[in-house]
Amino acid sequence: MKLYPMLRVCAVLTLILLSFFSFASTVEAKAPAATVGTTLTIEPIAPASVGNPAFIVLKLISSKGEPVVNQSIDVFIDGERERRARTDKTGTATVRIQRDVAGTYALSATFKGTKLPSLGSSKIDGELIVSPALVEILVTPPLPDIKFSLDGRVFKSDAYGVARIEVKEAGKYEIDILPLEVANENIQMHFGRWSDDEFQPVRVIEVPLK
Repeated sequence: MKLYPMLRVCAVLTLILLSFFSFASTVEAKAPAATVGTTLTIEPIAPASVGNPAFIVLKLISSKGEPVVNQSIDVFIDGERERRARTDKTGTATVRIQRDVAGTYALSATFKGTKLPSLGSSKIDGELIVSPALVEILVTPPLPDIKFSLDGRVFKSDAYGVARIEVKEAGKYEIDILPLEVANENIQMHFGRWSDDEFQPVRVIEVPLK
């Protein structure tokens, strides 16, 4: 009869030990996976002009050399978030950026990383250069020194009858043909029409030109 309490104690100890080993094995199974590093790159940006879009092509690759798919990348212009895009099956994300004023803009892209799967963050910096728009007028027949005015800025045609002027900001501008000057008194010149059948010498154009 005195053996029964001892048996009970042994049974309790066995249960406690079994519970301990079970708990230890559960903790070991939930150990976090190692974080995989990532690299973010920007492909060379094709030239863009005022009012026309530039396409920023980004690529996200893991430290194993594999594309990182279906992940968000934030794109910033001059420190402000401009767009967010997701990578495709090749790890590529394309963002459309448009600026209406010529200049050089600070460009950056950021991948914040993820917990599942465990991916490290990455960032890349670059520049977005937006060039002025070019307004071109072709004189027919090709005559030099034909003067035009674009919102008060005077420019004239070259020896090939082409007049060019740069515009640094998108918008509407008034363009006018200035009085025609002829050195030879035996020659007379008169404005005929624009190529789209506008007959008034003064007209409004919109930059970027369609």
